Amino acid sequence: MWITQAPRGTVDSLKPYNSAYDVGAIDIYPVSYPPGVHSDLPNKNISVTGDYAGRIAQVTAAGGKPFWMVLQICFSGVTKPGATLRFPTFPEERYMSYQSIIAGARGLLYFGGNVEGCWNEHDRALGWNWSFYGKVLKPVLDEFNPGGPLYPALIAPDSTLPVHAEGAPDLEFRVREAGNHIFILAAKREGSTVRVTF
Repeated sequence: MWITQAPRGTVDSLKPYNSAYDVGAIDIYPVSYPPGVHSDLPNKNISVTGDYAGRIAQVTAAGGKPFWMVLQICFSGVTKPGATLRFPTFPEERYMSYQSIIAGARGLLYFGGNVEGCWNEHDRALGWNWSFYGKVLKPVLDEFNPGGPLYPALIAPDSTLPVHAEGAPDLEFRVREAGNHIFILAAKREGSTVRVTF
C-alpha cells in the first residue's frame, strides 16, 4: 500500500505516517500561472520537485521504506475560474521525472489525466487526457522502457563508487551500476548552462 502526502508539512510531521504504508509518496504540481501555486515552499521553480523528493526521502528513510513521486499532468489549480490552463512541456516533464529519480524515487506516477477540466474534445470522447500523453508523457516514458539502454540503471541499487562532480553547485546526480556499465543520472537546477566534470 502507498500513501501520497500533499506538498505540505515538515519531515517530522510526516514521519508518523511511515507505519501506515509500504511505500511513501508525495505529489507536487509546479507548472502553473503564477508558478508554484501548489507549493508552500519559497522555491516556485520547477526544481521544487527535487525539494519535495528530498523531503519524502528523509521521511521514508526514517522508516526504511522506498518512495514514489507523483508528478503533474494537470491539476485543479489550473482549472479553477480565473486560472490559466497550463501543462508541463516535454522538457519540464522530463526534468521532473529525472530529478525525482536522482533524488531516490523508485517509482513515478503522473496525476491529472483524469481531470476533466484539462481535456480537449478528443480527450473528452476518450475519457482521459490522451493528447498530453501522446505529445509529452509517452516520449518521457519511452526513455524508461524495459529493454532500453537506461532501464538497467533505473532498477539497480545505488553505486558505492566515490563519484564527485565539479562545475555546478546546484547539480544533483545519482550513480548506479548495472552489469559492466556505470550510469550517472544528473540534473542541474535553473540557471545558465555549465560544463561539469565527474
